[in-house]
Amino acid sequence: MKIAHRNYLIIGLLLSIQIIFVRGFVWHTASILATGANLFFVYRLLKNETKPRGEKISKHVIFLGLCILLSVALAFHFFQIKTMPHDLYGFDAARDVNQVKQVAENRTVYILFQNFSKEPLYYHLAALIYPLTHDAFLALKIVGALAGVAGSILMFYWALKEFQHVFVALVTGLLFAMSSWQLLMERYVVRPSLIPLVVIPLGYFLLKAIRYKREKDFFWVGIFTAAGFYIYTTYSIVPVIVGIFLAAYALRYKSRHALITFAVTFIFLAPMLSFIAQKPDVYFQRMLQRREEVQAARLTFTDQLSSFGKNYQHSVQGLFVKGATFPTMENTSPGQKAFDTITTLLILAGMSTGLWGISKLRNALSFLFIAMALIPTSSMSIGFDIETPNFQRMIIAFPFLMLFAGNAISVIYNGVKPKFIIAALLMVALTLSAQANFKRMFVDYPNNYPFDNLPVFTAMQFEHNKDIESAVLVLFYIDPEVVNIYMSDSRRVWYAPSSGVALYGSPAYFSEGATFAVEHPQTPLTLFYMKGEDTHTITEGRSCYEPYKLQSPYGMQVHVMRCSGKL
Repeated sequence: MKIAHRNYLIIGLLLSIQIIFVRGFVWHTASILATGANLFFVYRLLKNETKPRGEKISKHVIFLGLCILLSVALAFHFFQIKTMPHDLYGFDAARDVNQVKQVAENRTVYILFQNFSKEPLYYHLAALIYPLTHDAFLALKIVGALAGVAGSILMFYWALKEFQHVFVALVTGLLFAMSSWQLLMERYVVRPSLIPLVVIPLGYFLLKAIRYKREKDFFWVGIFTAAGFYIYTTYSIVPVIVGIFLAAYALRYKSRHALITFAVTFIFLAPMLSFIAQKPDVYFQRMLQRREEVQAARLTFTDQLSSFGKNYQHSVQGLFVKGATFPTMENTSPGQKAFDTITTLLILAGMSTGLWGISKLRNALSFLFIAMALIPTSSMSIGFDIETPNFQRMIIAFPFLMLFAGNAISVIYNGVKPKFIIAALLMVALTLSAQANFKRMFVDYPNNYPFDNLPVFTAMQFEHNKDIESAVLVLFYIDPEVVNIYMSDSRRVWYAPSSGVALYGSPAYFSEGATFAVEHPQTPLTLFYMKGEDTHTITEGRSCYEPYKLQSPYGMQVHVMRCSGKL
């Protein structure tokens, strides 16, 4: 099909509308209208472009679909990127900013950061952008936004290969691009925002490998299986899923192709494995911390098993019923489920229509069902079901759920007539979904977390002995009367409006001899000195309350102190 020049002009006009939207000069309603216009135009242009499976779809048609997808994805993922949020939200973001600067200034490649065992890829990408922005926090947000746009394109191609229709692939890609789930991960500046860039191609090549039994597909499966280990901790459940499929493949076809995947994965994991061999305490720091918390809470095996079941239940509820209720989970608006109502209904419809294919290994949905059965177990909250659902830890499921939605769209669009009416209804639904996600991300989320009340963060290096790595300290307001101190080695900070400053963590967990201090002109000065199992304050010329103990929700005792004065 030859595309007329007027069609390029229309594409350019729509892109211009989206760019204006990104700059914030018009109301978001204009972008929603542009989204609807985009979809209507694509439907009119592509309605006769469906090809039988096996025949190539016109590259021009795919190009047009990508133009529309990019216009919407750029609008959503870069809207208010400088100002929302305009400040750091807590200790994780503060230390992430420090790590970006560390990579950029030292020009060193890190395999793992000694900051709760954080994987390196996210920070190295941000370090590449940092010289352009001179703002590490903005660089992290830009990396996330680019990952969201790239993930939308990958989702488009995966849906195109599975459903063989550009319109269906476009709607699926747009659902991904507009989802507040991915947007929250990007603005929350966390590593999982990169996960779709690995999970989508991994799922695509794994299905190709099983279907067509080509060695190159098994090679790519190995590449992407290894890549995720450099992004985020809970990705470790994915190789288990891959291993199940490759084992089933090897048994069924008596093939050794799976060895290619294992060999490639091992080769690309060599730097990480070498690091683990040299510094196992750094890599397993998070796991050891969890074990200590379980022991401190005196949880029996039966308690942990019960909590594990609740984790699973909460994770599923978080997808379709209600969202996170845990007070420190800034990666979601409290109480909101993972998706808007329209996307949720499409996902459920796609899952129900795909049940028939669960026993067929060649069917993509069978892979998704098995993956969905295992992913919630990676919540990292065994023994502490209060922390679930946690959308940051569950984001591995996100691309799979989008393909479920694509399956529903494909069934509806190809199975119900007349197509024009169905396409029009789908576009109306998608426009409503866009509006709902915009409200969830750029209205509800800022209102639920008082970013405007956050002071400009104060970063400082801890005074420490030679065995402690330096870290960033950040001030964070939840209540104007309360200052929460986040330490580099602390487990959690529990908000205590009636008692002032709260520091949470077992004293034995802090390094002996470390000195911690924080000051803000509008708040009292609080100084902590940890030595052995005792907590002390540095009180030279200052008035300090006597230390007292506060019982934490996990059954551990918290040492709390408050001092007034200035350094």
